[in-house]
Amino acid sequence: MKAYKLDWLLRSFPKFDRKAIGMRQDLYQRLCERVWDPAVFGSRPASSPQPPDRSRTRTRARYDVAITDLIAKGLLPANATLTGRRRGELFQAQVLGDGRIQVTSGETFGSLSAAGEFVLQTKSCPGWNFWHAQLDGREVRLADIRRDALEKGLV
Repeated sequence: MKAYKLDWLLRSFPKFDRKAIGMRQDLYQRLCERVWDPAVFGSRPASSPQPPDRSRTRTRARYDVAITDLIAKGLLPANATLTGRRRGELFQAQVLGDGRIQVTSGETFGSLSAAGEFVLQTKSCPGWNFWHAQLDGREVRLADIRRDALEKGLV
C-alpha cells in the first residue's frame, strides 16, 4: 500500500460525505491504474489528451511568474510542502522540481489553480492565494512571495 501511495486513501470515514466519496473514487482510480497498467503487459501507455491551458486565454492581469522562477531564484525550495485551508479543512501538496504540483492523492498539476480546484472539488480556485509555503518557520502565501520577487526585480 505504501509503495503505491494507497495507505492515505484506504481508510475508514466516520461520516461518508462528499469528501469521503471523492477520496474513495481516488482510491478506486489508483487501484484500476495499478491493475490495468500497460507496463505489466509489456506495452506502452497511450498518450491521453491534456486539458487546455486556460492561463493562455486569461483576461485578468498576468504576472508572467511561474513556480519554477521562484525555485530558480531560491525563493521557494524545490519539494516544498504547500498547505491550503478552506472551511477548517487542511489540504497539502508538494512542489516538484519541474514546477508541477503534486497533491497528497498523487495527482500532479501544471498550475497552482488546477491543484486547488482538484482538492477543493470546485471549478475555480485562485491558486497563488490559496496555497501557502513554510518559509523560515512561518506560513507565507505564494502570492506574497511572487509579489516580493516582482518588487525586488528578481523575476
